[in-house]
Amino acid sequence: MLVLATECGEFGGTEQLSFEIARELVRRNLTVIVLQVGKELLAERGKDTGATFDCIPASSFAEVGHAEWKLPFDRHAPDVVIRVKGWFGLQNRHLDLFALMHGVAYLSWECHPSTREWSARPRGLVRTVKRKLRDFLHRHAVKKTLAISKAVRDPLVAFQGFSPDAVDVLYPGIDFMRFTHAPIARLALREQWGIPRTAFVIGYLGRLAPHKRVDIVLDTFARLLRRGPEASLWCVIAGVGSEQGHLRVLADQLGITERVRFVGWHDSAAEVLSTIDLFLMPSADEGLGLTLIEAAGSSCLVIAADQGGMREVMDGELAAYQVAQDGSVDDWADACERLLANPATELVGLQNRFRDDLRTRFDSVTQMAAIAEWIEGYMPPG
Repeated sequence: MLVLATECGEFGGTEQLSFEIARELVRRNLTVIVLQVGKELLAERGKDTGATFDCIPASSFAEVGHAEWKLPFDRHAPDVVIRVKGWFGLQNRHLDLFALMHGVAYLSWECHPSTREWSARPRGLVRTVKRKLRDFLHRHAVKKTLAISKAVRDPLVAFQGFSPDAVDVLYPGIDFMRFTHAPIARLALREQWGIPRTAFVIGYLGRLAPHKRVDIVLDTFARLLRRGPEASLWCVIAGVGSEQGHLRVLADQLGITERVRFVGWHDSAAEVLSTIDLFLMPSADEGLGLTLIEAAGSSCLVIAADQGGMREVMDGELAAYQVAQDGSVDDWADACERLLANPATELVGLQNRFRDDLRTRFDSVTQMAAIAEWIEGYMPPG
């Protein structure tokens, strides 16, 4: 049983990873239950996974009580429970106690880095003691923790008191058969969005949330237009989220509205990425950065913030195309110009090398099989 907090009502990388591992486990003839805690968000999107979806309605994951956990446990009688978490603080002491007392194999799949600032923020004596007790309970209730990157594992050891032996690391992957360049879709979508076929498109795809810092994409695009007003540059922002209204206002303030396309949600991320030539990812918080890998798989050139798990993606030759987390808009624009100063033939070579390098490290066939085997290792015999 995969347990996810869905009270925020948004679909992101954590949910997508849950779908991918559900598919892999179902292929191995295992019964998979996806338990949503909050809103019924995932069943329609995940109907092709082969999983069964259940829900505990709640406004807060942390406040779900023992009796509410008992119902799905009685209904499904899981052998293994995997708490899929966006970050370390999303815990529930009743779930921890229930799993501990009922003898299921209780695992944790950590997807985002914890921070020293979060763990050390002032709360008052009573709240601090409660938090420490809750963290202690979680560490000891969980049989094993799996982190999606070293950037996720290391803070658990440094800030949350985990033993290094208690946390394994396995990278998830993407489907490079799905995320590949789609030239026909590229032309069709550009025509649909009113973008010239030969334009150079800078873009972003993902949730439009504050920590994704999509405003930097727009600021960088505006800076590049001012530096080269004669260039045929366009910008595509794909996705939905709480920042969408703010970003539209920002585009208007920067005077770039005519060259920016906010295209919203699209059923095929690979097709949208195929319309983009240079993908920017300035996020302040990424456990790994799967969208970077998806973009490179779709033949985008990529530039990312030198932050978190993105550092593990942007390895080798890709490391030259990172921008410091506190980098200015000029730093981002300089990185774009430095990359684009390469001859056209070299840019094609870079696209191919980026894709080939990432495929050796993050192919979903290999990585999801490894994660499924890790989970199967905690299944009861027979």
